[in-house]
Amino acid sequence: MKTIIRLILTAFLVIFAFTSNTYAEDYTKLSLPEGARARIGKGAIKEIAYSPDGTRLAAISDAGIWIYETQTGIELNLLVDHTGSNIRLPPRSTRFTFSPDGKLIASTDGKRKDKTIRLWDTTTGKIIRKLTGHTHYVHSIAFSPDGQTIASGSLDTTIRLWDVATGKTIQQFKMPDNSRANGVAFNPDGQAIAVGNHGNTLHLWDVATGKTIQQFEMPDNPRVKSVVFSPDGQTIAAGGYYNTVHLWNVATGAHIRTLKGDGRETIGDISFSPDGTLIASSSFLIIHLWDVRTGTIFQELKHSGTTVSFSPDGKTFASISGNGIRISDVRTGRTLRTFEGHTSSFGSITFSPDGTLLASGSGSNFRLSDVRSGKTLKTLKGHAGYDVSFSPDGQLLTSAGGEDTTIRLWDVATGAMLQTLNGHTNPVYWVSFSSDGKTLASIGVSGTPENINRTLRLWDVATGTEITTLNKHSEAVGIVSFSPDGKLLATKRQDNNMHLWDIHTGTIIQTFVGHTSPIHRVSFSPDGKTLASRDRDKTIQLWDVATGTPLRTLEGGRQPIHGVFLFSPDGQILASAGGKDKIIWLWDVATGTILRRFRHREIATSVSFSPDSKTIASASWDSTIRICDVATGKILRTLRGHTRGVYAVSFSPDGKTIASTGAEDGIMFLWDATPSREKE
Repeated sequence: MKTIIRLILTAFLVIFAFTSNTYAEDYTKLSLPEGARARIGKGAIKEIAYSPDGTRLAAISDAGIWIYETQTGIELNLLVDHTGSNIRLPPRSTRFTFSPDGKLIASTDGKRKDKTIRLWDTTTGKIIRKLTGHTHYVHSIAFSPDGQTIASGSLDTTIRLWDVATGKTIQQFKMPDNSRANGVAFNPDGQAIAVGNHGNTLHLWDVATGKTIQQFEMPDNPRVKSVVFSPDGQTIAAGGYYNTVHLWNVATGAHIRTLKGDGRETIGDISFSPDGTLIASSSFLIIHLWDVRTGTIFQELKHSGTTVSFSPDGKTFASISGNGIRISDVRTGRTLRTFEGHTSSFGSITFSPDGTLLASGSGSNFRLSDVRSGKTLKTLKGHAGYDVSFSPDGQLLTSAGGEDTTIRLWDVATGAMLQTLNGHTNPVYWVSFSSDGKTLASIGVSGTPENINRTLRLWDVATGTEITTLNKHSEAVGIVSFSPDGKLLATKRQDNNMHLWDIHTGTIIQTFVGHTSPIHRVSFSPDGKTLASRDRDKTIQLWDVATGTPLRTLEGGRQPIHGVFLFSPDGQILASAGGKDKIIWLWDVATGTILRRFRHREIATSVSFSPDSKTIASASWDSTIRICDVATGKILRTLRGHTRGVYAVSFSPDGKTIASTGAEDGIMFLWDATPSREKE
């Protein structure tokens, strides 16, 4: 069994590869929530925008709004409202914007319970005002050209005009078709406002009177997704579904032309170049630069870019690209620089045995980070980091490559790749060291979701040679467990039973029979004498490893016991979490009685005991981590900082640090684990 807790994530997280150590440490410490030591990862990026003078670039993510220096990519600030649980956004809408003088940023929060607009001071990073009045979340916002007014569109089907100085509503329009506003834009003189709706209509209102000036119908009935005026105010553009942009003459209402892509993608954002000769349109897979006069494609960039922003001089444009921000040359389309650090696909994260390092898979690489500072120490390139694991002595790191069929062993001290283990013919999604570090187990997966095949192989770590291949199973990854002495391996079978293998001979020495539904998880107690298994129903079964006989059955409540379970380090308690009842159950292993129950507001996703077994940390979809006293059940602390559900939590081996990973916000926090009583 592993000597560390592996946190398997199904969502997005990135560990930042820093441009320099100085700025790396600054980045990890910016705007931290209370109790956090460091933030690793900047969150899933949503939108970007140049400041009016082009010296700064703002990027909005689930962490907040990052302010970069354009030329260097240095992080200048992070705008975070911890009282409002940060910025959580729906996809593809205008949700933040600079004021014309660049001194303010207006932002919206995609949480439906929060209908406010926040005004930030870009120098101090402080909120100076909140605009309230909408009865549903705000979908689109825009500053007037003079910066004195903000227009906002909401799912409550209204458009509001706000006085920036006072925060008061000046004017309110009702969408005539009772649909939400999908785009809001002032014309260059600030006297008119254009608003798209969730249907196929674009409305033009007089700001002073609130009267309709013009109404534009989208050809071919695509929904309006975003709206923008040309710099001279004579043309209005609207982006919609099916990768189309429509242009109209503002004065006459005549449809000028349609800019049409391949028809497979929805337009996420559109913008005119400063001279009005080009339009940039973005989607999940492709960015187009269009010649406005001819309607032809000027540049086509085949990378993700759900938002595009031209620099004020029109020579470059910024776009979201994978795990960062890409700055490209308008004339050539060539990438000039990339600001990295935002979310990339990633599989697992784990502490080193001494608790000083974190290893994390990230896209096609994985990284070693310092727990104390959060700083990235090494980036190990050339392998998809779907699963990573330290050897018990902390000197080796192993990675499985997902779609790659190989396993690689790395030297932690140097970052050098020592060996490549070849033998699997299908993607590898799980690797684990035995507790003595001499054997490595790996699982290759093939087949379909309805008929999954697993091949389990054992490897000699010293030589890199395969010891044996165990039989195929039709199960999900993650139901294999080494005994603490490294001599036995427990696996589940398709017929709801389990096998116990002697890893040196490759033979089955015990079969456990008794579950009535498929087994989802297996775990040895710390002393290796007890085996726990969980099926898909309501039970956890404890078994005597020596005899294969069932000891007792643990049942709790009416809900199935989903998710995770683990023994406390002293082996006296078993914790389980993940049921729809939102409860974390603690059982006495010796008697099978329920000792304690903890409840989150949403389903608990992960639990971790402190090394002394006195404290338990739990993560939940309610975006919090709770630290509780095992003996009394008292909440010692509630850690808040993630903007979405928390997928995994783990104590470091020395008990001084807690790591938590967000399921969707793309962030890992390192927290001070020193407990203090929950504030009343």
